[in-house]
Amino acid sequence: MSFRIIRVLIAAVPALAGMVPGISPAAVLSTVAQAEIAHLLSYLAASDCRFFRNGKWYEPQAAREHLQDKYDYLRRKALLGTAEDFIRFAATQSSVSGKPYRVKCGAGEPRQSAAWLTEELSRHRASSAR
Repeated sequence: MSFRIIRVLIAAVPALAGMVPGISPAAVLSTVAQAEIAHLLSYLAASDCRFFRNGKWYEPQAAREHLQDKYDYLRRKALLGTAEDFIRFAATQSSVSGKPYRVKCGAGEPRQSAAWLTEELSRHRASSAR
């Protein structure tokens, strides 16, 4: 088999996923994306930050467990393709109330969780690229 044919087959895999019933192209969550999401969840759990959702502040581990549940659900539904998708669909706002999630670290001001996680994702990618 020539390298050209192999390259074509590799390029076709995400498109083929969309042709299989029950599997969308988004269901092909790369190992890199999985590792980045795992990092974000660990980062949250190990932080000194409290997480605000639906009118109540939660400790880091409880927040991590909640986002893990949302992540698991979205993966089962094949709605994630990237770490940015995880932030957008699982970690930005409540799917119940639609209100944004916030994070408060130490004595700092509360801020949008999406911005906080996106900054950490950028830091993580920069340190992984070294």
